[in-house]
Amino acid sequence: MSDASDPDARRANRAEHLRAAEARLDLLAKPPGALGTLERWAATLCAAQRTLRPVVADPAALIFVGDHGAKLADASLSPYPAHVTASIFRALAAGTRWSCAAVFGQANDVRLVVVDVGIAADVSAVRAADAIVEVEHRKVALGTRDFRREAAMTAAQLDEALSRGSSVVAPVAASGANVVCV
Repeated sequence: MSDASDPDARRANRAEHLRAAEARLDLLAKPPGALGTLERWAATLCAAQRTLRPVVADPAALIFVGDHGAKLADASLSPYPAHVTASIFRALAAGTRWSCAAVFGQANDVRLVVVDVGIAADVSAVRAADAIVEVEHRKVALGTRDFRREAAMTAAQLDEALSRGSSVVAPVAASGANVVCV
């Protein structure tokens, strides 16, 4: 059975690449682990690309935005009221004028894709106001239901949410992005 079709072999191969990347990072001129999360990300990128010299090409950051039903049912569960989610979505869409994520993206040549998958408000008229940002409207529902009382989503809603998420990720990856942060 080839490595491509054997999940155990793929996991072992990934683990081997991860160990090699971690060992290389520990040899660099810094105390081992001194860069914390950044080192874990670097090692993960090495393992994903199966090399100790990974390349980042046309990176993209995808931000999926929605409201959860528990917060909608009980405002005390979150320090922010539900309307803040729509405001943040609008700020992200406004790009570098209002969004630190867009400023970071522009400074590092990272494409930003902001996706409404379940904001409990009508934001369908929101469009990207900056070239660094793309806005996608893929709403499944106006937020989820209160998971403390019932399932947050039906099986059909979950399937639809995953499908809509894939429909955003696939063209970004196909356009040449070899690093996609979600």
